[in-house]
Amino acid sequence: MSKVFSNNDEALINKKLPKELLLRTFAQNCRNIEHLNLNGCTKITDSTCYSLSRFCSKLKHLDLTSCVAITNSSLKGLSEGCRNLEHLNLSWCDQITKDGIEALVKGCSGLKALFLRGCTQLEDEALKHIQNHCHELVILNLQSCTNCHELEKMDLEECVLVRFNMKRNIEHPV
Repeated sequence: MSKVFSNNDEALINKKLPKELLLRTFAQNCRNIEHLNLNGCTKITDSTCYSLSRFCSKLKHLDLTSCVAITNSSLKGLSEGCRNLEHLNLSWCDQITKDGIEALVKGCSGLKALFLRGCTQLEDEALKHIQNHCHELVILNLQSCTNCHELEKMDLEECVLVRFNMKRNIEHPV
């Protein structure tokens, strides 16, 4: 296996090439990628997501946790080109609103896991979009989504795959 570059070369590459160009080149050359973890990559922008959307249509698992420059435009782009997404983590991407969620779920209705922890601009309407379009969803994390005021109860009575402890904690919080 040949080495593309060493750790010593990384600093030089980062100085000479903009990160957006590197990520676009990655997307163009890794068209068959299905799993991508960009957790904590704070320089990821809407442009990056459009590159992923354009070139990585086979993407199934994408982790954008703490990619704080991600906006609704990113979600619109992903919904247009990454329609096979099953697992998406947008935790702590605090620029996302109900409009971005609406665009995302209309194009990526096969989502099975959606993590929105700490997405503080989300409102109750985002949950309605998720409900209306994500019929295969089995994991939804809304922890620290402080603007979902109307959510008082989540009925999981016939959700046989949800673990008992989770049901009990929602109906009778500790």
